[in-house]
Amino acid sequence: GNAAMIEALASGGADANAATTSGTTALMFASQAGNAEAVKALIAHGANVNALWAGKYPIICAPCETLQPRALQWLIDHGYLVRPHVIEGWWKDTGRLEDMLEANRIILDTLTPRTEGQVEQSEILGKVVVEAGARITQSTVRGPAIIGRGAVIENAYVGPFTSIGDGVTVRGSEVEHSILLEGSSVCDVGGRIESSLIGRNVSIYRTASKPRSFNFMLGDRSEVGLI
Repeated sequence: GNAAMIEALASGGADANAATTSGTTALMFASQAGNAEAVKALIAHGANVNALWAGKYPIICAPCETLQPRALQWLIDHGYLVRPHVIEGWWKDTGRLEDMLEANRIILDTLTPRTEGQVEQSEILGKVVVEAGARITQSTVRGPAIIGRGAVIENAYVGPFTSIGDGVTVRGSEVEHSILLEGSSVCDVGGRIESSLIGRNVSIYRTASKPRSFNFMLGDRSEVGLI
């Protein structure tokens, strides 16, 4: 649901209309989440606004159902057909981590490999996009994955289905099946980070100072799993 990440994925050849086995597209996820910027980015890259959710409901039902006015108003302002519809039965909540990771997996699987950044003493396997200005040193990146502009991957492992945003640093750590948004950093973490979403400008790191303790600054609805 991040517009900058969508732009990076699109530039890497990702299909804006890629769908889950149930027919759910990225535009449907973004619409239900009320992410107007993501909706605009997806439509700009050819996302089909006429696709039907579960083969029955138009995409516009998503922001209506979750009362997300920004995405709804943007569609109205740009001349798209908006109408109410009563939803019955099962509905997918895109606010969950699992759903965001699933959407990320679907889009990454459509990537066309491309390397525009700097790769030194590293192994790049599978469908990987390395954006301009990114630097990968003494690391392994196993696709499908995307490394955003200006990102630094150093002495690290980036596993399949991982999206690394612009300006992200992963140093001395392992990450897989995850989304790291712009400006975040993961440094010298002992275990592998997987199935995770790390927000903008978040720092995760290990220190050698004594006494040893955990120090957190977490927002509402945060989750931390310790090993």
